[in-house]
Amino acid sequence: MRSRDTKISVLLRSPFSLSGRPRLIAVGAFIAAVAFLPSPGVALRPVIDRFEAVPDCIFADPRRGILSYMVTLAARIRIAAIEETCFPFGPCVTRTRGFYDERGGFPSRVATRIADPGANANVVGYELVATGEDGTVARQRLDFRYRRAVFDLLPPVAHFQGSGPEPRETRYESDANLVNVSSLTCSFQFDRPIEGEAGRVGTARIFEVGNGNLWVSCFVLWRSDAKARAGGTVEWTARVRDGCTQGRISRSARVNAIR
Repeated sequence: MRSRDTKISVLLRSPFSLSGRPRLIAVGAFIAAVAFLPSPGVALRPVIDRFEAVPDCIFADPRRGILSYMVTLAARIRIAAIEETCFPFGPCVTRTRGFYDERGGFPSRVATRIADPGANANVVGYELVATGEDGTVARQRLDFRYRRAVFDLLPPVAHFQGSGPEPRETRYESDANLVNVSSLTCSFQFDRPIEGEAGRVGTARIFEVGNGNLWVSCFVLWRSDAKARAGGTVEWTARVRDGCTQGRISRSARVNAIR
């Protein structure tokens, strides 16, 4: 029984009661363990390991999950949209719109497919703010662009011939979906040259027909009845306010001849 008691007493001894090399090893391990214990007076700052989004230049969709993150040592995680509204001949106003507020996790919290319920074309970025237990904050901004401009023709395209004297005015018209279009040009090309002429640049106009319904026209002055009645292809080119579409969108449509 004495030998067993002796072994137990050795195991329960303080590392400082040992001697020689065992004592040095035990003291080192003890100090290392104490050093890594969390101290009431020491707080660990939250870390944003990842904050990402799907490729930008998409149409704004409040139901599509576009954001993801991984945050370490955060008590609270918030995400806000940064919106910029520019007024004609005036300044641009920036505002922050919060839409995501969740508790953090230990040691990390991961979330994916986060949607912005207020997604709109004025969003220029998103910001994630991670707050630690003691109030320390980590921030990261993510630039993001939504596609602003839309220009689509809604066929069929109508063909109208003027009844006045020469030169004859001809109109090519179509319902259209236009958003953030600043100007419009048009042209018309015959299926094959007529009297040595392949086509001509026209005058484009945008009309609103109640309840936000839009249609576009291309006016061309032809100097012969054959040209005014001929079929071909009409093309409209819209200059748009959108960095995602290189500034222009072109749409073309087939136009039947007038019999």
